[in-house]
Amino acid sequence: MICEKNVPSHFEGTYIIPEEKLKKAVKNALDKLSGKIEIYKHQFPGTSSENYKYPLGDNGNWICGMHTGCFLLAYELSGDEKFLDVAKEHMATYKDRVERVYRLGDHDVGFVFSPSCVAMYKLTGDESAKQTALKAAEILYNKSYSQKGGFIIRAANSLPEEWACRTMVDTMFNIPLLYWASEETGDEKYKNAANSQVNITKNLLVRPDGSSYHHYQFDVDTHKPIKGITNQGRSDESTWSRGQGWCIAGFPIAYSYNGDKSLLDVQRENVQYMLNHLPKDNLPYWDYDFVEECGEPLDVSAG
Repeated sequence: MICEKNVPSHFEGTYIIPEEKLKKAVKNALDKLSGKIEIYKHQFPGTSSENYKYPLGDNGNWICGMHTGCFLLAYELSGDEKFLDVAKEHMATYKDRVERVYRLGDHDVGFVFSPSCVAMYKLTGDESAKQTALKAAEILYNKSYSQKGGFIIRAANSLPEEWACRTMVDTMFNIPLLYWASEETGDEKYKNAANSQVNITKNLLVRPDGSSYHHYQFDVDTHKPIKGITNQGRSDESTWSRGQGWCIAGFPIAYSYNGDKSLLDVQRENVQYMLNHLPKDNLPYWDYDFVEECGEPLDVSAG
C-alpha cells in the first residue's frame, strides 16, 4: 500500500512522553548494557544478526563507534564509571585502527570515531582519544573527499567503478567529524569539505518535496552530477526512511557548526515529508512509500 500524502492528523496536538516512562526506559537500557559488560569489553558486534544474534569480533566495521558510544552515553546518564571503563578499554582498538588505516577507506569514518574517540575526549579530556580522532578525520579527508567534485565518496572496494563516484545521504552523520577537526586544529580545509558535502546533499540529494535520495551518482571522469539513486529504498524515486533520518538529524548539526539558516528550512521540509508519510502508530516502515497493514518490515531506527 502506498502512503497517502498530507495527513493533517499527524500535525495536530502535542504528544508528551511521561517522564517516568522515559526513566524506566533508561533504567532498562542501562541494566541490559550492564549485564553485557564482560562480553562487550573486548569485542564488537557485527553489522547484521545471524539467527537473531549478532556475531562478535574485532573493531573493524562501521557500527563499532556507536557500540562504544552506548557505553559513553550510559556513563553520562548514570555517572557509573563501570561504563566509562569499558569505553576506555576500547580506545586502544581505535588507535590501532587509524595506525593501520584498517577498513577506513569510505564515507563511514565519522560513524566510527565521532561517538567513540571524539565523545571520549569531550567527556574526559583524553588527549590520546583526541589525537586518534584527528588522525581519523585526516584519513576521511584524504581518502574519501573528492576535491574535484566537492563530496565525500562512497568507496568502491569490490563494487562497480561508478560506486567510487557516488555520495550518500548517510554522510550527513559522518561530516561532524570534519567540523570538529576544523575547530580543534584551526584548519579550514575540513570545514570547507564538510560545508561542500552539506550543500551537495541539500541541493542534489534532497528533492523539492523534502524527500531524499539515498545515493547520488556523479560522472567518474568529470565528477559532474548525473542522477539520484535509492539503493536501499523501494525505488530510485522512493524515500529510504533511515536515509531521511540522517537528513532530519544531520542538517541541524551542520547548522550548529556553520550557522547557515537555510539548512533549518531544508530540515523542516524533511520533517514535514516524514510526518506526512508515517503510519498511524508513528513507527516508520523501511521506506516511506509504505503504511500500515502492508506486510513490510518496520525500521524504528529511522524514527
